[in-house]
Amino acid sequence: VGSAREMTNVFITDRGGIAPRPGTLMLGERNVSAAPGNGFFVFKKSFGFKEIPIKAYDTFMEGYYDTLGVWFPVKNGFTADKKFGFVSSLVNTENDDFAYFCNRYEPYQRWSGQIATITAALAGGETTIPVDSTLEEDIFYTGTVKAAPPPTTTTFDVDITPAPFVASQWVNFYIYMTSGTEIGSIRKITANTTTGFTFDAIGGAPAAADTFEIRQTKFELTYGAEFIYNGITITVTDVPTATGLTVASAHATPIDTPITQSPVEFLDAPRGNRMDALLGRVMVGNVRSALSRDAGGALQGSNSAGSVWVSRINNPSDFTYDATRIAGQGDLISTPYGGGNITAIAVQENVAYIYKNDYIEAIRYSGDIDDYAVRDPLKPGAGSAGRVIKGKDDHYFMTADKELTSLGRVENKDITIQSANIGLPIKRLLDAYSFEDFNGVEFQNRILFSAKSSRAPAENDATIVWNQRTRTFEGAWNIGAIKFDTYKDNLYFMESAGPNVWEMFQDRKTVVDGTTELPISAMWQSNFFNLLPIKGNLQAIQSIAFEGYIAANAEFTFSLYTDFETASSISFTFGGLSGDAFLLGSTLASFLGANPLGLQPIGTIDVPGADGRRRFSFMVYFPFVYGQYFSLGYESSGIDQDWEIIRSSLGLREMISTIRPGIKQI
Repeated sequence: VGSAREMTNVFITDRGGIAPRPGTLMLGERNVSAAPGNGFFVFKKSFGFKEIPIKAYDTFMEGYYDTLGVWFPVKNGFTADKKFGFVSSLVNTENDDFAYFCNRYEPYQRWSGQIATITAALAGGETTIPVDSTLEEDIFYTGTVKAAPPPTTTTFDVDITPAPFVASQWVNFYIYMTSGTEIGSIRKITANTTTGFTFDAIGGAPAAADTFEIRQTKFELTYGAEFIYNGITITVTDVPTATGLTVASAHATPIDTPITQSPVEFLDAPRGNRMDALLGRVMVGNVRSALSRDAGGALQGSNSAGSVWVSRINNPSDFTYDATRIAGQGDLISTPYGGGNITAIAVQENVAYIYKNDYIEAIRYSGDIDDYAVRDPLKPGAGSAGRVIKGKDDHYFMTADKELTSLGRVENKDITIQSANIGLPIKRLLDAYSFEDFNGVEFQNRILFSAKSSRAPAENDATIVWNQRTRTFEGAWNIGAIKFDTYKDNLYFMESAGPNVWEMFQDRKTVVDGTTELPISAMWQSNFFNLLPIKGNLQAIQSIAFEGYIAANAEFTFSLYTDFETASSISFTFGGLSGDAFLLGSTLASFLGANPLGLQPIGTIDVPGADGRRRFSFMVYFPFVYGQYFSLGYESSGIDQDWEIIRSSLGLREMISTIRPGIKQI
């Protein structure tokens, strides 16, 4: 983009060539709702290394269960069409992983991400819901019950010497009986000595030689008793066994339905949708309502989208602080400079950056006994119009006047001579775009950001790709995204105009929607260039040479354009390798002749390589095409059109073809 007048659904290959962009693959089954996406986040848990995609649309929030390959309800009833913010809390006082989120309208809340599968169809009215497992996979200890002292319903010792434990080592873990009359039962450990356990009451006393394991449960009722399956919430009163949940009366559902613990709301937390985590604290901005303290220290309600609330250390659910704040408590950071809302909060190493439309501030906590926020205002007038792209080494954002810039360049502008505007080479394109829902991601040495191609679309409909290696903009793709994230090391996005999630950078150059494959239309056209030594002359192009790679059944069309015309002067199609028809086009046939020798272009083509593609190099001659300005282009439209052009050149007639006056008579 910038070096080409058209570059739609094309990207720059590692050879420096051009090719159709990689394909996309829908995650799970298609959701036919017309509601636009409101949020997308991949919850990466530290325990068990689980990753759970979460999406929000209309009034719904859903999670993806990879075991079944389906999306399932996490919570319903949100205010429609409100954008969500998400953040993970992997270090906290509860020693568990949570995803915190908010849309500014409903309360700030968290979800544990624990999921089980219902293993039998429910007709309704059952008091036990059968599930595949209520336990985490890790087994921390395996042992045998000792005969003496006699086991009870709340205690037993371990039949092993020397003493295998440290006192209190297993508090808050669970005993899981794997044999005996209480097989399958799980109970929470409340105390342990060096040789035995005390736990919540079990149905009957285990017997000597019964076996057990020490495990952790998926579901902890202290996090909330509300569960949800099949879109309906239900109260769970006990988690008595490894394969069952106790309820008053189950509702009907088919087998293999996911069930999860519902998110827990925190009514006293700020309601904002810009958030990030800084060394055990969660910071929330763009807040619609929250609690704060007045000048005298009394609690009061606040409506301040230009302030940032900070949680207590390692307690993202608690934003409280005393009238005289002390170390480790919550905090409230007001930004007096730069009008408007907080547009983004993004953390880099040990610094949190607060963005407004025309202001950026860096914040770090002192880390001493005072634990105060050290604030460093950056250059006024530079800010982010939307969300910030967090790269490995920098932040990237779009300013209000449509300049794509980076945080490092804002900070170093006074001492480092370099342009702050990365997007300057495509300024005319960016000026036409709208960045109301700007968002993006850094992935495999590329920055991808999504926006509206004009003010007309209701949602984002285009994604621009900046190649960090070549420092060039390598294409505008017909992908409208509300948010990008990585899942199992691959890049995904949630579509902005719908509720579906797609995996990017597929090997097949096609859009795979379930069992349906949809085509990708790719087009590259060079800018017009003048080849003439004398401006008043016409010159002739008589041949094209091109080199690259092509897969079986792929075809691309070459076109030559003259003097700023939109219609091509000559074009031909190359490919169709299944029938060895390399070159197609009536113009060529009429020029080269109808005999087999005349129809063959000059060139070579290799046998298929390991990737199934053939290397080719061809030169094609055609009748003189006259003009002052010329442009060449390649395009294709279809399913899995896998081709790559690594070199291309035009054959210019060496002598001036036609001399014409450069002055028009009136």
